[in-house]
Amino acid sequence: AWKNLQDSLGDWIADCGVPGVYEAKVHDVPQILSQVVKRFIFHRTANMIEQFKQGMNSCGKLWETVERYWNAFQCLFTHTERRLTSCLSLSFQCRLE
Repeated sequence: AWKNLQDSLGDWIADCGVPGVYEAKVHDVPQILSQVVKRFIFHRTANMIEQFKQGMNSCGKLWETVERYWNAFQCLFTHTERRLTSCLSLSFQCRLE
């Protein structure tokens, strides 16, 4: 089963930052899985997130404001069933005063 996985997904796994996938043994699978998950959750998006934060800060240090008053912006950056217009305007006004 591991050999079939190496044959079918080996190149993709190597592109995910695990170049030694073809030499790996079955006991290496948990570590390989961990590396692939880290790549997809963190490393793949880290540059985009940093660029987003820099762009926000280029507008009057907006990202620093979001970090400082995170609770006022929570509904903007978190999925909720509430509409953004009422959520953001009421929350932001109340929490900054």
